Amino acid sequence: MSKRRISVAGMAGVAVLLAAALLASACAKAPGPAPTVTVTAPAPTVTVTAPAPASTPTPTTPASTAKFTLTYAFSDAWGRYAPYNEYSKPGGYVQRLLYNRSGGRLQLKVVPKMFPVNDALKGVAGGEADITDLGTTYYHATYPIFGWVNLPVLYRPSYLEGINLLRQIVERPDLQKIYDEEVWSKLGLVSLAPMPWGFGNLVFSNKKVAKLEDFNGFKVRTYTALMVDGYKLLGATPMTIAFGEVATAMKTGVVDGYASSMASGTITVGGDKLAKYIIRSPLVAAWESHFIMNKKTYDKLPPDLQKVVRDVFWELGTVMGNFGAFSEKLLADKIATDAGMEFVELPAADIAKAQQILAPLEAKYLSGAGPRGKDVLAIVKQEIDKFNAFNPNP
Repeated sequence: MSKRRISVAGMAGVAVLLAAALLASACAKAPGPAPTVTVTAPAPTVTVTAPAPASTPTPTTPASTAKFTLTYAFSDAWGRYAPYNEYSKPGGYVQRLLYNRSGGRLQLKVVPKMFPVNDALKGVAGGEADITDLGTTYYHATYPIFGWVNLPVLYRPSYLEGINLLRQIVERPDLQKIYDEEVWSKLGLVSLAPMPWGFGNLVFSNKKVAKLEDFNGFKVRTYTALMVDGYKLLGATPMTIAFGEVATAMKTGVVDGYASSMASGTITVGGDKLAKYIIRSPLVAAWESHFIMNKKTYDKLPPDLQKVVRDVFWELGTVMGNFGAFSEKLLADKIATDAGMEFVELPAADIAKAQQILAPLEAKYLSGAGPRGKDVLAIVKQEIDKFNAFNPNP
């Protein structure tokens, strides 16, 4: 028994010694602090801090800080009231707005009366100026697609309603796209924004027209092809007279009256000094304008400045539209009334009859406007339907 106990104890001791030996062996074979060296080796630091860009020279004039001066041909259509335009005249709002929005990188050089009103398109397309406000009314003969503004379907008894309807139509993106495809891009132009200025279904006259039959033989100055056709349908005698000669024609009796909006009729022509009557005609002569820009100049601008230019002129178009509506009311209530002019409204039955007489103008427009004319007319009628459906007192 005693020998077995000693043997077991010995074996236990041997086991302990073997375990200790194995532990010591493991400790002896275990690597030293090599893992610490591997973990802390700053290989990524070398890659991150390598100053590769430092060897590339920084451009002296980065595109983001380049400065541009744009020439703006201020329209001659303002006539005697041009000095009162605080929006786009020299030193006016649009100059400051472009400068501030661009951080001083855009300057606008405003040149008043740079072109006659009917030469502005050619001047900007040819690069003589960079931007102008263009009345499309002057170009209906060359680009009949603009002629929808004379269609009787637009008739409104209130010119303030008319301006709001006009704005609703011209701000349609799909209409702007058609204009770009059919006109602007072909001329090397970019439309920055529409500017619905006036709703001209008025005739400034020295002869009273109180009923539809009074238009028979009435000598009226017109300025678009559809207006000529429309007044012929009404029995009048349309006459083509240069814009600058309208006042003289009125004074000498060459014409009995001239078609216009309230603003243009008084501000530009001086109707409050020339005419006795303001007649609300069933024939519409709405005024559509656009801020257009030379495309080569536009393409030279970096994208952020292109956006600044578009945003500023879109806001200006909205402001001018509001101002147009305001000025129509102001001129009617103040200037025309103070001048003792008489406002003449045709009976509702005569207006309805005139709408039927003038209906062929729609087919005339479509025949001249080309394949996209039907698309434009569809847009116009969609907006008229929406306008009529609106309830201002829900």
